[in-house]
Amino acid sequence: MKPSLNLKKTTNSKLVLLGAIICLIYFILLVILSIYKVDIIILGVLIELFTIPFILLLLFLTFISIKNNIKNRFNIKSNYFFSFLLLGLSIIILTIATIYD
Repeated sequence: MKPSLNLKKTTNSKLVLLGAIICLIYFILLVILSIYKVDIIILGVLIELFTIPFILLLLFLTFISIKNNIKNRFNIKSNYFFSFLLLGLSIIILTIATIYD
């Protein structure tokens, strides 16, 4: 029964890492679209619809990542540690995009 619990922890850490990568890609695309002043109406509507859920996802994943990093004592080889770094980078990019815009 122990391997199934370990598999679940591995799956959860991979899902958190995947979510962090998706958030990072989304916020980088926001910055790129903001810099090049892309003005397509449908794209603007989609951006407005997805921005708040991605910000909430960013906060949720950051909370999960910090909680599990504390549990794992900030193990550098953990997926939660890499997701924490990616989420921190996403927050920095989002802050710079807000200041730049």
